[in-house]
Amino acid sequence: ITVSDNSSVSAIFSDISSSAWYKDSIQYVYDHGMMVGTSENRFSPNNSLTRAQVAQILYSRAGCPAVSGTLSFKDVSKSAWYYKAVLWAYKKGYVSGYSSQKFGPNDYVTHEQAVAIMHNYAGKPTSGKALSFRDASSVSSWALKAVKWANYKGMLGYVALEKSSYYYPKKACTRGEMAY
Repeated sequence: ITVSDNSSVSAIFSDISSSAWYKDSIQYVYDHGMMVGTSENRFSPNNSLTRAQVAQILYSRAGCPAVSGTLSFKDVSKSAWYYKAVLWAYKKGYVSGYSSQKFGPNDYVTHEQAVAIMHNYAGKPTSGKALSFRDASSVSSWALKAVKWANYKGMLGYVALEKSSYYYPKKACTRGEMAY
C-alpha cells in the first residue's frame, strides 16, 4: 500500500470531485493507507464494496500485521491479493464465511453487513441509538445491534447527506460510503 504524499485525492483520482460529499473521508482513508484507488487514477467511489475489500481495509488499518495459518475457504486462493487480509480478519473474528468452505470474496457487502463487520472490529460495543430511518424495520435482526451502534457513533451520516431518510440495509455499500 502506498500512503499518500498528501496530494488532494481530487487531483489524484479523476472520479473524485473537489465538491463530492465523500472527498474529505476518502482523503483521510487514502492518506492513512486504509484504502487505495482501483487503478492509478480512479478511486471508484460509487462502486460496490466487496467482502475482500472490507477485510483489506481493516487489515490495512491495523498496519498489515504478520499473520500465519491457512483458510478452509475454497474460494480464497493463497495467491489472491486479499488472502492475508481475509485470513487475519477471519482469525480475529471480524468476518466469517458463508460456510466452512465458502467466503465469497467478490460478493458485495450490504450496508448492514459492513456495519456488522465494523461492529465486530470495534469489539461489539453495546451502546446504541434508536433508528429513525423510514426503513428501520428492514434491518435484519442479526444486524440490529450493530446498526444501532453505528447510528450512535455517527457512522451513518451518508444517509442524511442523501436526504432520503432511508438506510437501505440490504443495498450494496459503496467505496465512498465505506470511506465516510
